[in-house]
Amino acid sequence: MAWIIGQQKIEREKDFNEEILKIEGELNEIQAKLTLIKFLWHNLGFTVYLLTGVELLEIQEIIIKAILKRDNSLIVAARGGAKSFIISILSIIYPLFFFNSKMCLVSANFRGARRILEYTEKIITSRKAKLLRQCYTKLTGGGIVRRSPDLYK
Repeated sequence: MAWIIGQQKIEREKDFNEEILKIEGELNEIQAKLTLIKFLWHNLGFTVYLLTGVELLEIQEIIIKAILKRDNSLIVAARGGAKSFIISILSIIYPLFFFNSKMCLVSANFRGARRILEYTEKIITSRKAKLLRQCYTKLTGGGIVRRSPDLYK
């Protein structure tokens, strides 16, 4: 019974950075790619900074991690709580981790959806996002994320 106090399952995540420190010797190309993907997944703040040059606040990183780990998510925040910004960052990060995924942006009005897309395009076209721009094939009229070579073969 998950709704009874004390009956919830609490799963602690392993610290992946500790696992990386234990690696000895050399990795082949596939192991290196998979280790890099896992490292970037477990360090989303670093990943966002590496790709976009944007430094996330800790609460923003926690919210993005929570959204990525669950099927259904809801952000409840006050006005000015960076909801549109977080969703724009998520719209950049999500297709990079989940290949062949499609995203649909639904908003109460067109203004909200347009603001999120403007944030996204502004981040992608910024000077600091040179690495991220290499992932996109076209920007105007909706960005398409180019799939990198298959890393899981």
